[in-house]
Amino acid sequence: KQASSLVLCWGNDGYSQVKSAPVDVPFSAVAAGPTHNCGIKKESSTALCWGRDVYKQVSDTPTATKFSALALTWHTTCGIKKDSGTVVCWGSHHYSLLSNVPADTPFLALAATWHTNCGLRKDDTVLCWGRDYLGAVSNAPAAMPLTALAGDRYRMCGLTKDSGTVLCWGFDNSGKNKEGYDNTPLSVLAAGYTHTCGIKKANRRVLCWGSGATIEVSNAPATETFAPSR
Repeated sequence: KQASSLVLCWGNDGYSQVKSAPVDVPFSAVAAGPTHNCGIKKESSTALCWGRDVYKQVSDTPTATKFSALALTWHTTCGIKKDSGTVVCWGSHHYSLLSNVPADTPFLALAATWHTNCGLRKDDTVLCWGRDYLGAVSNAPAAMPLTALAGDRYRMCGLTKDSGTVLCWGFDNSGKNKEGYDNTPLSVLAAGYTHTCGIKKANRRVLCWGSGATIEVSNAPATETFAPSR
């Protein structure tokens, strides 16, 4: 909530992501994963997580570490340390999500698919680790400067620094995952299960696209303008 910085959740509550949400903790940022959610506390910059904890992705959250960003896969939680910019992750060792963390690399931003993490380094290039399903890691554009990242189920997308257009890698669903995107420059990028949305640079209106005629895409407001929040 803008006035209070309190979190409000709704939707599928299969892993108590909704009913266990903290109602009285102000957050400066919130990240949502497939089965759990986390936030950065406004007063302390420490992380607080809730939801599914079968891999300790909630209960192993460091209590004293200050974070500037978080990203959540199905099995893990990762965060950028506020003091050093390096990444720390906790949860399960599935797909080498913990053992392959680039421990000495400072990052500016993080994003996650269900089984892959990617980060923007200080030179604006991307580095990914985890499950390399259909090139989610190996096809990452290592030399292409990006300004933002967003991951859906099996695919990662970024905004190119020179033009603001979208570049994606990983699962492509026979090309359907970019149906509806027309190379419009964007200023913000966000992703859901199989769809992606962005705010147009030219008029601050939202543009959504993805796999199939989902209501998330077809019901996107066509005339409202939005202010980027990050």
